[in-house]
Amino acid sequence: MKTWLMFSCFMLSCFTIFSPQTYRDLCLGLPAANPVVVVVSVVCIIALVVNNEILKPRMRKVSRIPVPMELLVVVAGTAVSDLLHLEERHHVTVVGHVPTG
Repeated sequence: MKTWLMFSCFMLSCFTIFSPQTYRDLCLGLPAANPVVVVVSVVCIIALVVNNEILKPRMRKVSRIPVPMELLVVVAGTAVSDLLHLEERHHVTVVGHVPTG
């Protein structure tokens, strides 16, 4: 119950940060957005919020080493993009080659 209350307060604070114009612009721009990008973004955001609000507090009791969820989301997103060929099939813009060094 405490976790749900914390999550609800977090979500409420997210909705009070931005101005009404931000939400208006978001709603007006949503029809022009690529649906695949929107789904991938929402899944990543949900994974990060669940990790920070639910998993991290529980994992602190079990282990001193935190789960690097941000890194896992980047790796999973890269793998999904490559395996599903999101750039070619769904016109998802990707970064491309990143030089080492």
